[in-house]
Amino acid sequence: MRELSRRHFVTIGALATATGLAGCTEDDEIDDEELEDDPENGVGVDDEPADEEDDVDDEPDDEEEVDDEPDDEEEDDTDEEPGDDAEERVDSYLTENDAQQYDGTIEDHTDEDEVVIANGAGDEGFAFDPVALRIDTGTTIVWEWTGEGGSHNVVPDGDTDFDDFGDDEIVDEEGHTVEDTFDEEGVGLYVCEPHAGVGMYGAFIVE
Repeated sequence: MRELSRRHFVTIGALATATGLAGCTEDDEIDDEELEDDPENGVGVDDEPADEEDDVDDEPDDEEEVDDEPDDEEEDDTDEEPGDDAEERVDSYLTENDAQQYDGTIEDHTDEDEVVIANGAGDEGFAFDPVALRIDTGTTIVWEWTGEGGSHNVVPDGDTDFDDFGDDEIVDEEGHTVEDTFDEEGVGLYVCEPHAGVGMYGAFIVE
């Protein structure tokens, strides 16, 4: 009987020990679960950052629009042909001075080696004829006195491109001549000084 009792006791003791160990294991598991859920211990906290709204306004501030369009510019006159400006200068000069026999026509004497201009033309001898003309470079102009209208000369005037032609000597002799050859392009403006007051002006274009 004593031997059975000891065995029974040992068995009971063993069961009790096993039960105790099982209880400890369950308690440890419970504690671990609590730790996982305990934010104070830093366990169980969701490591993923919370979605936060970006308060930074990525849109640029409204700025004044830059006007890329060029300002209105004055019309460019560079499209005009070279002769246009020369004609305007001739017309302006002769019109402003009420040149005798000028009607807006510029006679074309290009392709000619020499051109003769009558000095003392018109009804009263107070004009150049032709009063306005166009020539090529290399052409020679000869001013020939008619003997009408008194004494005359040929003197560069105004906004002329040539200032070394003609002769300022006042002459009344019929058949007297003065000549010059023009090797460069430009506009020649001139006057008979004694008769400037009655419109004795002339002009030519060299092209």
